[in-house]
Amino acid sequence: MMRVIHQSLFTGLLLLWAGAASSQGVPRYSSQIELGRALFEDKNLSADRSVACASCHAEAHAFADSRAVSVGNRGRSGTRNAPSLLDLNLYSSYFWDGRVKTLEEQMTFPLSSPSEMGLSNSMDVIARVRESPGYLYAFNTLLGVPPAALNISNVISAISMYERSLKTEPNSLDDYLSGNKSALSTEAREGMQVFQGAAECGSCHRLSMQAAPLTDNDYHSSGIGMHTIAPKLATLVQRLVSLAATQRFQAAQTDPDVAALGRFLVTLDPQDIGKFRTPSLRNVARTAPYMHDGSVGSLETAVEIELYYRGRDLGHPIVLSDIEKQALLTFLRALSAPERLSATTSSLQILP
Repeated sequence: MMRVIHQSLFTGLLLLWAGAASSQGVPRYSSQIELGRALFEDKNLSADRSVACASCHAEAHAFADSRAVSVGNRGRSGTRNAPSLLDLNLYSSYFWDGRVKTLEEQMTFPLSSPSEMGLSNSMDVIARVRESPGYLYAFNTLLGVPPAALNISNVISAISMYERSLKTEPNSLDDYLSGNKSALSTEAREGMQVFQGAAECGSCHRLSMQAAPLTDNDYHSSGIGMHTIAPKLATLVQRLVSLAATQRFQAAQTDPDVAALGRFLVTLDPQDIGKFRTPSLRNVARTAPYMHDGSVGSLETAVEIELYYRGRDLGHPIVLSDIEKQALLTFLRALSAPERLSATTSSLQILP
């Protein structure tokens, strides 16, 4: 009996999809990337239909958030700054604390986070996707997935393919490393020497004469937020070590004090307290505010903070002249590519 009901439901969904897909005005996506972009920009995939992935990763801001922390469904604020999604191939882990190793794993968190998309479970996501005949048509024609078989992995695969396509054009440093020695100004080249030398930025933001990932994919502390949690650190740690990893991550989404513990939430190693994944400096001039909590509003201030804590870790102060600081800032600004992206351009069509 249940099998008959299931088959009837399956047939009904297919008929509904087929009829809708052949009607006037249904969008048709020419590629999985284009489908992923539509899902990325769709506010219907949040609990109150008010925010999308694109709400916190804005194309005009190098796919980062210009706010200190992002605001999700029902106006709920998060605890960490949303980083840029450009050039994700540079990273070997995701989130500021590096809790997952793949982009697909990362995407399961914002969909269900109360301070982000806020949907209860994967079935709620699929229910929202099925509301769109265009999506059903696309998943069937592009991926061979009929409406009744659609699952969360299909949706995540489409969005992640779009996000991986978000790659910037080469910046001035890339052109310089490729042999165009006029791509960097004299001051920018002097700044690169400071970056690699006196400032020791290159110890974490890797740069060679062949490539410029500008991250070591490791975890370091800049001291941000530590003065706030220091008086209650022992209590925080004792509470968190008794929780499962999923509970620790949930707490970090709503409690800034917990979020400030950084990599410790993953490893429970006291040496990882306050450490965060090294962000790439590519497009750094376009992605303010800075640090894991978005508390630093300018590139100049971010540089001062980094120099102080790098010197502390090295056991000696890093002292730069005003000329060296200006040259360093000029170099950092040269790391931003033109705003034109190399991602696949829109080819959305409308079914006749």
